[in-house]
Amino acid sequence: MTGDPPMMRRLNRATVLKLIRSRGPISRTALVHSTGLAPRTVFSIVEELVGVELVRSSGIGRTRVGRRPLLYEFNPTGYALVGVEVRADEVLALVTDLDAQVLGRASGPMSSDLDRTQGLALIASTIREAWISADRRPERLLGIGVATPGLVDCDHGIVRQAVNLQWRDLALGPALGAEFNVPVWIESVAKAMALGEHLFGNARGVSDLVCMNVGGGVGAGIIMNDMLLRGPDNAAGEVGHTTVDHDGPLCSCGNRGCLEVLVATPAIACRMAMLMGPEVEGLARASPDRVVARLAREAEAGDALALRIVDEVGGYLGIGVANLVNLVNPEAVIIGGVLASLGELLLKKVRTTVSARALGMLSNRVRILPTALGPDAGAIGGAALVLLREDILPTQAFLSGQAADALDALRSPTMASGL
Repeated sequence: MTGDPPMMRRLNRATVLKLIRSRGPISRTALVHSTGLAPRTVFSIVEELVGVELVRSSGIGRTRVGRRPLLYEFNPTGYALVGVEVRADEVLALVTDLDAQVLGRASGPMSSDLDRTQGLALIASTIREAWISADRRPERLLGIGVATPGLVDCDHGIVRQAVNLQWRDLALGPALGAEFNVPVWIESVAKAMALGEHLFGNARGVSDLVCMNVGGGVGAGIIMNDMLLRGPDNAAGEVGHTTVDHDGPLCSCGNRGCLEVLVATPAIACRMAMLMGPEVEGLARASPDRVVARLAREAEAGDALALRIVDEVGGYLGIGVANLVNLVNPEAVIIGGVLASLGELLLKKVRTTVSARALGMLSNRVRILPTALGPDAGAIGGAALVLLREDILPTQAFLSGQAADALDALRSPTMASGL
């Protein structure tokens, strides 16, 4: 590494920026002490970061002797990110600042009836609409992150298989990169949600966590020691296809009693239709998500059948969570996705089930929490991908077709290096 000065410069720059972001306001002298870098190097890097508007002055600090130092802090408003979540029935695109504050949004109806070209066109047009609503300058975009269902090849930006959308080997990342001329990263929804919660949500500062996305399917993003677990096929976290009832219903994967077939929205809709009659049956076929919203309303109102269904679903989900607690010993489990709309009624049952079924020391430690990011969790997780997979320095102009005169993109030597 000593023979590669440009690489050393980039690594040092990323280190200084990370410290300013996490500890700011902070003086240049404090940065020298924390990094061990030469004062000349630190002063030059801070000047560079101020010049590209990623860092800003934040006043003057206190000192007992000598000149009072200038303080510097991260500037989250200088640039923007685009985060996208692709769902079976919708595309949601958000424009955020670098602290995940939403600046603009747009959505469009996704469907398995759309072919690959139509699906890509819908995602691109939704991104453009969100960017227009944010009213930002083109050169202010640092990159795009997409949270998508299915099995994902993150290194090459390819959706290997998304059954609900009938996608196979779709080069989503390269297509959007060519369209918008910025870096594009893709990830499965549950893993993106975990990263979003880790950076901006209820798992901020938590090194070991599980984030469960429970909607039309069930998936989990697992972060251990600040590193996202992937596996050789990027399929780590397929908790929806773990068995929780060996005599349970047949799952689409061919197994019986999978967690997904007992707690995902189609299963809840089917259960409600069986218990509540034909009035719910048509709605269940048309929109399982709307059935869950109705279940939440009726359970909150104290309806006995609705409470019974929530109790059953919470019990099965609790078994799945207890298994994860015993396997990976997380500090926190975050419940997100459509099922999170059931709120504390669901979480209370999950917690009691985990307490009964997980090892006592582990269940006493773990916190089971709702997502802090709500329905935006997947898209904000997409935006988080840009922060984690790239050194956040401007590289190209949005929709311009030409590279801006800015600094090189680089891999962050922090948590992202394990992604």
